[in-house]
Order: sequence, then structure tokens, then C-alpha cells
Amino acid sequence: MSEKHVEKALLTFLNSRGHIVWKNENQGTYDAKRGFYRAHKNQFKPKGVPDILGISKDGLFIAIEVKKPEIYFRIQKNMEKWIHKDAYREKIGTQIRHFLEQHYFMERIRMQGGVAGFASDIGHVQDMGL
Repeated sequence: MSEKHVEKALLTFLNSRGHIVWKNENQGTYDAKRGFYRAHKNQFKPKGVPDILGISKDGLFIAIEVKKPEIYFRIQKNMEKWIHKDAYREKIGTQIRHFLEQHYFMERIRMQGGVAGFASDIGHVQDMGL
């Protein structure tokens, strides 16, 4: 199942349960002349903002980063190692750095009482209490 299909299933499920959620548009603007997406330059948008944002039916902020199942399990397997590497500022790849930005953003949401995490199926959001 593609990430887009997972995302649609999660949005449908969460909205049907009484939560108010939407897709956060993270992708830049497509530059047809140059043939790639340009990142949005916004000093007030933090790095690592997840794919799905919203408000739970109980009034809690929701932040969910959607991953394909194989990527989700890779993250679960390697999370501690990647966080430890970042703590020592070792050289890490772009994908891992992007994951760490997402991880730290969601950690801030959880610390302030919100619900946040990675998900690749409905069971993962149910495990978050949604």
C-alpha cells in the first residue's frame, strides 16, 4: 500500500471517529522550468511538521507522520540508533536527518500534551488513543 493510500485511510478513519484532521501540505511548489519542487521559505514553519494535523474530539492537538509499512518498521527498528547518532552529531544521511526532524517535532507536541507519532495503518493511530 502506498503512503498516499495509507494517508487517505487514516484521514477517513480519524474524521469518522469525530476528530478534525487534515493533510498538511509539506511539498514545495513545482518549478516547471527547472523540473523540481522548491522548498517553501517560511521562517515560522518548523522543520519536521508531519503529514496529518488536527484536533482530537477531546481537544488535543494531533500530529501524525504517515509512512509506508516497510519504512515504518525500519524506523521502529533503528530509531534509538539514529537518535543516539544525532546526539553526537555524527554524519548521517538526508533521510535520517528528515526523520529526526519529524521525531523531535512530534516529541515537542507530546511534551505539551498533544498526540503525535508515526503510523502506517489504523492500528497505529488506535494505539495512540485516537
